Amino acid sequence: MDMSFNHCGSNHPWMLNMPDSDWFNQPKVVESMRQMTLEMQSNPQADMRSMWRRMQDSNDGYFNTTHYKWTLLDPHAPQSEKDVLVDGWFTRGMPDLNQRNRHLATYLIQNSVWWIEYSRIDGIRMDTYPYADFDFMARWCKELKAEYPDFNIVGEGWYPRNSAAGWWQTGSWMHEKDTYLPTVMDFDFCFTSQAEMHRPSSAKERYESGLFKMYETVAQDFLIPNPDNVLVFLDNHDISRYMKTGDPLWKFKQGMALLLTTRGIPQIYYGTELVERNDEVRREVRPDFPGGWAEDEVNAFTREGRTEEQNEAWDYLSALLQWRRKSEAIKHGHLVHYTPDDRTQTYVYAQTDGEHTVLVMLSGADEEKEVKMERFSEVIGNCTTGTDVVSGRTVDLTQPVVLAPREALVMDIK
Repeated sequence: MDMSFNHCGSNHPWMLNMPDSDWFNQPKVVESMRQMTLEMQSNPQADMRSMWRRMQDSNDGYFNTTHYKWTLLDPHAPQSEKDVLVDGWFTRGMPDLNQRNRHLATYLIQNSVWWIEYSRIDGIRMDTYPYADFDFMARWCKELKAEYPDFNIVGEGWYPRNSAAGWWQTGSWMHEKDTYLPTVMDFDFCFTSQAEMHRPSSAKERYESGLFKMYETVAQDFLIPNPDNVLVFLDNHDISRYMKTGDPLWKFKQGMALLLTTRGIPQIYYGTELVERNDEVRREVRPDFPGGWAEDEVNAFTREGRTEEQNEAWDYLSALLQWRRKSEAIKHGHLVHYTPDDRTQTYVYAQTDGEHTVLVMLSGADEEKEVKMERFSEVIGNCTTGTDVVSGRTVDLTQPVVLAPREALVMDIK
């Protein structure tokens, strides 16, 4: 379930009747909005736009958040910048809740418990996590985990580097207080995949690119207390699609193979299975899914309603997901990955639990490459063959493996 404790909506009942004088940050602004709402109710013919402009010009002390989320982590940041981040509103239409109010804090915790009991959810994604009060959010996480030990919480924090993700995850050694937040979002993985997956792999210093950059992202896991408990994704509802206009299908397959076999918890955005694309020209990231209603001209829930490319992508993703459900190596294994070298331009890694092993080979080259397997003997061990989990073909691991340009090969090895 998606929740947001940082703010509520401008038409929430609290806006007309604040439970406490400091229920919101910037309570004078709430009073301005309350007066406008009452005026609108008494005069339905009033011009709402002019009233809204008048309120924006009012002297009620309103200020926006800066969105400078690094200030919370920055050991050199002044307290004033941290206060503006937390107490500033996203917009005037998103009233900022003051979680330091003890009654609001209790309400939010009890409200979460109610939703868990009522709907039997097993996880919460908390929106705009860094913008709420740190101490309260830590208390909320701690109390929910005490009540429901198997429950999971994902905190949304837009940071382009994994140093921040590590700072926010429970058990971090980077600050004195524990966040108690189990799962953090790996925006670094997302942003790097969008910028690099289509580029040829290069390990050349200062010119690193492609799959080597993906390797670098994962190699930063020394900053994260529990890398298996990060949320990995290629895109979501707030940013452009992983697939851009004109992108070839190999990019989709490599992205899905990496997402579903690397460390962490994968998140797949709806429409990905249809190879949804957008770019700077077509920016819509939340279109309706085609189909499901009698009046829809296209029904992508059926094979007949999908294009040939969409069916190929759907089949590929379905095969990976069905295999992943049963893979003990993915469920319980640990990741071992090798630096993509410039000779093969191939990213090779394994997930292994000591008994079961998955071996992944992603080609970052635009031409066929031969990869000698001796380098990976540490994870291959005595295994002699691999089975491609998508096609079912057998691969001889005692000989060099020939990869097609930009091939994604996921193998159970034995």
